[in-house]
Amino acid sequence: MRRFDIAIIVIIVAAVIFSGIGLATYEDGTQDVNFDVTWGTNTNELDTETGTRTGNGDVDIDVPIDLDNITEVTITVTVAGAGPRAQPVTASVKLTPINASTPASKSVTLAAGQAASQETSFTVKIQDLPTVATASGADENATREDLNSTYRTETGSGTWKVVVTISGSGAPLLGTGAEAFTVTVTAQAKTYRPTLELSTPDINR
Repeated sequence: MRRFDIAIIVIIVAAVIFSGIGLATYEDGTQDVNFDVTWGTNTNELDTETGTRTGNGDVDIDVPIDLDNITEVTITVTVAGAGPRAQPVTASVKLTPINASTPASKSVTLAAGQAASQETSFTVKIQDLPTVATASGADENATREDLNSTYRTETGSGTWKVVVTISGSGAPLLGTGAEAFTVTVTAQAKTYRPTLELSTPDINR
C-alpha cells in the first residue's frame, strides 16, 4: 500500500513539474513576426520665407527645417524687382545648408524694363535611404516603432541660410530712388519612412 501511495505521489509531483515546464515554455515561446521592409519618401512643403531691400546689397533669409530622416532638400529662390529699370540687374544667390556641402552659387538677371522676376533652385542630397530589408517584432506596430527608433536621424535639420546679393541696380526709369526688390524662398524636404509587409516563407529552402 505504501508503495502504491508513493507511486501516486511521484506521478503527481512529476505532473506538476512538467506542467510548470510546459507553461514556462508556452509563455516564453512566443515567436516574433517577420516582415519585409521597403523604404519610401514623403515630400514635406516648408513655410515660405521672404526678404526685401531697396537698391544694391544683400538679402539674408533663414530657412528653418525641423524634420527627422531628411534625404533631400530643394530650395527655390525667386528674385522680383519692382522696376522699371534702365539696365539689367544681377542677383547672385548663395545657399548654405546643414550637414551637406555648400553648392555653387547661382545667379539670375532681371532685364532692363518693367517689373520682372526670375527664379533659381538648388537640390541638396542629405543622405541615402536605409538599406535594411527585413525586420521582426511582436507585431507590425512594434516592429515599425523599433525601425523608426533605430534609423531616426536629425541630419540636415536646422537653419539653412540663403543670401541674395543684388548688383547693377540704378535709379528706376521713372521716378527717383533705387529699385525695390523682394526675395521669396520656398522649400521642400523629402523624408524617409519604412513600409512593412508580412514575409512569405520560402518553401524551397
